[in-house]
Amino acid sequence: LEYRPKESGLGESYEQLFPPLMTAALWEKGKVPALARLLQAYLRQAGPSLVAHTQPILGIFQKLLASRQTEEHSFMVLNAAVSYFPPGHLNAHMATIFQLMFTRLRGHRTPKFVSLICNFFAIFIGNYGAEPFVQILNGVQPGMALMVVKDVWSNAIQANPPVQRTQAKTEAVGLTRLLCDSSIMLSDPASEVAWAAGFSAAVKLIGSPTLKDSNVIADLGDDEYVEVSYDAQFSQLQFAKRPVDDPFPDVADPVATFCQSLSRLSSQHPGRLGPLIQQGLTGDEKLASGFQSLIGNGLVTLLELA
Repeated sequence: LEYRPKESGLGESYEQLFPPLMTAALWEKGKVPALARLLQAYLRQAGPSLVAHTQPILGIFQKLLASRQTEEHSFMVLNAAVSYFPPGHLNAHMATIFQLMFTRLRGHRTPKFVSLICNFFAIFIGNYGAEPFVQILNGVQPGMALMVVKDVWSNAIQANPPVQRTQAKTEAVGLTRLLCDSSIMLSDPASEVAWAAGFSAAVKLIGSPTLKDSNVIADLGDDEYVEVSYDAQFSQLQFAKRPVDDPFPDVADPVATFCQSLSRLSSQHPGRLGPLIQQGLTGDEKLASGFQSLIGNGLVTLLELA
């Protein structure tokens, strides 16, 4: 199914196999890795035709999210739903989805879970937009969007930046769109503090060897948190690894996209970004030097007040 031409659809056999996949009792821990990969493949191949199954798919996500052993697979399912359902289809469910995530985050703030949730932020922004991300989070709790950007996402990148190129690219694209496409992120002093923190994290991502050099770490379709073990119900086959799924294949160069977006934002707000950029880079000479090299090479243009 992963290699089936998209224009060919599911076909009768795969259509008949799908309804049993929605049976909650089927999703026992030993079967989850294979089932999550299969459901991800279904959504990638025929997401719009599966919208009638939204509720059971979200139920599977919630079930998998509740366990440390299956939380990674819960995000495989959710990321695929956000990416391959019609744009905006999950709007009515997103407040509840974010509440579930943050409830688990409060009691289970591990580097692995924080990495998964930050990667989801980027995928959601890339598919639904920066403004809906901010508005939905603030609907859950006033001011939550700024807190998440500053205290969760930016801190996570500074402490434990992604080690796989695909995730580094995904988060760079998501942060770029959040910083440069959301008017809310520059609406008041509190939002400017969050913007500066997000900017610092974005500069760290685009300057990292992981993102700049695709040979540093090969993306083989496995996550960096894989627990190596044998299970009587499931065992990973060495030559059946899932293909790498780039959420933003249309973005060929995330560094150039960041630079162009930042230059555009500066032209819209002359003189506004300089102090915020300085705030975000203060105390980190390496980041400051890296950003200055972008300006020196003509990749970023900052407009000051006349």
